[in-house]
Amino acid sequence: MQHPVRTLFLSICLPVLVLVTLVLPVAAAGGGLVSGKVFLDANRNLQAEPAEIAISGATVHVRSIDRPTNIYTVTADANGDYLVRDLRYGKYEVWVEVSAGYESIMLTTSLGEANGAVALDLPVQEILATPDPAAAPDLFMPALFG
Repeated sequence: MQHPVRTLFLSICLPVLVLVTLVLPVAAAGGGLVSGKVFLDANRNLQAEPAEIAISGATVHVRSIDRPTNIYTVTADANGDYLVRDLRYGKYEVWVEVSAGYESIMLTTSLGEANGAVALDLPVQEILATPDPAAAPDLFMPALFG
């Protein structure tokens, strides 16, 4: 005859132990994702808007702040959309590899149980020419004498 306490323990605790054993490795291995759109931020407000151009074929990098050697790289599709999945929970830096004449704004995000999926649109901006002080000295030096 089985002991009633042992039977109760096995019927309640064993399923919990099995569940914990099955769930914990999945969370530890990752399951978070970062996705979004790469776009040319024409008005420089860091917000993706319908009139702004999506950048297809852009290379997106996602680097773990906690483990900086963990860098994930994906290519944006024809609509400028990207998706990086199976990320461990933690903090990440996300940026776009750009060509000459453009700059990428590095963004930071966190993944965790409360926000395992993050939508992050990535702005790319054209580098504006720096005005030449010699060409327009009045813009850079106020007149000292009237």
